[in-house]
Amino acid sequence: MILDNLNTFLATAIGGVLFKWLAGAVKSCWTWLHKVYPEEKFLVDELNINPMLLRVSYMKYKKSTKAYQKKQKISYTTIGTIIILLFLYFFYSFSQILIKGPIYWIDYTVKETNDLVWMRPNEVVNPPGNSAWKITPETCKDEDKIKKNTNH
Repeated sequence: MILDNLNTFLATAIGGVLFKWLAGAVKSCWTWLHKVYPEEKFLVDELNINPMLLRVSYMKYKKSTKAYQKKQKISYTTIGTIIILLFLYFFYSFSQILIKGPIYWIDYTVKETNDLVWMRPNEVVNPPGNSAWKITPETCKDEDKIKKNTNH
């Protein structure tokens, strides 16, 4: 079910654009992590230091040999933690939209009762978080199943 939702989302225009942006971001990060600048070539060739280690160590940008002050360490750690938490929050929110969202479903509210139902060909169900019921053509053929669904 989740894979169907993901495939459906990627087939939409927004999903295609988001996937293209994500693929571009991953490609640029990969390229940046493995790039070797001319002044670092001897470190990679002669000392066998991994280029990825050079990128994430800030070796090119930190010219000072002084250690960071306590305030700098706290602020860098705080900013990094906030960025990671924001990323996790948005990832969780996006995954909840994919999981709970009615993809290939019609979201319909009954005016008389204000009930929300999801419909697609040959099936009607309640949205997640409500009492569970499901109506299919097989349910309509059996009178006991219809009474069971209407008792909720």
